[in-house]
Amino acid sequence: MDLKKLNLDIYKCKKLKILTENIDMQWDAKILTLSSVQLKNILMNLFSKNKLKDKDLSKLLCNILEVKTILAKEKIGSLEEFFIKLENSFNGNLESERIRNLDIFYDTILVFYNNKIAIKSTNLIVNKLLSSKLNLDKNVSKKTQIIFEMRESKKNIVEFFVEKFLLKQRSYLINLFDFEMDFYIGKSTELFFDIIKSIFYSHIRWIVREQDLDINRKFLKLMKENINNLSEKIEIYKKIINIYSDNIRFDLKADLWFYDILDQLGEIKSSNKEWELFTIEEKKIFKKWFFGKKIYDAFKNVNDPERGEFWKSYAHCIVDFKMYEKVAQAIVMEFENHTVVEFGKVGNAAYVYPRHILSVEKVNGFFGHYSNTTIKDVKLKDKSAAIPLKQSNSISGWNHPGNWQQTFRYKLSELGYR
Repeated sequence: MDLKKLNLDIYKCKKLKILTENIDMQWDAKILTLSSVQLKNILMNLFSKNKLKDKDLSKLLCNILEVKTILAKEKIGSLEEFFIKLENSFNGNLESERIRNLDIFYDTILVFYNNKIAIKSTNLIVNKLLSSKLNLDKNVSKKTQIIFEMRESKKNIVEFFVEKFLLKQRSYLINLFDFEMDFYIGKSTELFFDIIKSIFYSHIRWIVREQDLDINRKFLKLMKENINNLSEKIEIYKKIINIYSDNIRFDLKADLWFYDILDQLGEIKSSNKEWELFTIEEKKIFKKWFFGKKIYDAFKNVNDPERGEFWKSYAHCIVDFKMYEKVAQAIVMEFENHTVVEFGKVGNAAYVYPRHILSVEKVNGFFGHYSNTTIKDVKLKDKSAAIPLKQSNSISGWNHPGNWQQTFRYKLSELGYR
């Protein structure tokens, strides 16, 4: 006898037969795997006669990607029409298949999460099932439990999973595989990408302001790994910059994110087109941080944190900055209408000039015009061009004796800088 022709199913005891069918159902195995011809026949009946056998619903949903291909190839109907037909033709009875879980519906929801008609129809079918006499197992599957949670939350699918991610963010940020295992959402899927994008679009302020530095580092890593489109990154960067719009002090978390912005977009220059997408106020905030860092680093380099702290408070007024190590460690800070020159080398006063007389660009020009640029060149040979600290003062340099900060602050206020 040809053993291939022997139907051993008839010799199985009833419980064993039920068990094997349940296993097949769970793993989308042989009884739910159909050929294209079989699927096409079911679809033709559905579209032409509005007929759907009990078992055909599971067969169609378990082969949904092939169904999608057949619909497009054979021009039977659109995907949206398919789901509406499915909803209208289904009578709410699946007991004949002994389905005790809603796994196939969960899988369908994950695949078509951004198709409103597909999700609406799937939910209506689930409603029909739950209102029928279908008896779900007491120990329902994990996917079925999640469907129940979705229904109770009344959130859209992406929002639902965003909330789930944030509830265990520390664990998921350490190992994203845990999130995949908990919700069956692969890291390479469009749904996962939309969840991550939504987290950054909707919750970045909460992350930056309320979460610790370590969590922020992990979120930055998550963004780098998943969001590569520059326009999408810029939308997130704009939200991060605006967190500091109300004169909120820049902290280590600001440094973390702003250095990434600097790395991705570069300095704010007219030649840098990406910055054109930011508002004037957003660019001001970033410049304040950027020039504050420049000032801090420069005065740290000359071992004078006191002057560094003072000039950092004017970072929001600065439009350009440069340090010239070889010229007495000259630190040139260009304001809107004036240019301040400090020197790291001990024994030098600060000098303040109208911007049209001295600027970073003009100091850079000295290095082209003079073979050996000196401190005198940077101070300018015509000392009368410098603005004195006091009207009665014939000395053009601003010296640093005693409580010089108060004196400087008053004079800078007179010049229009607070």
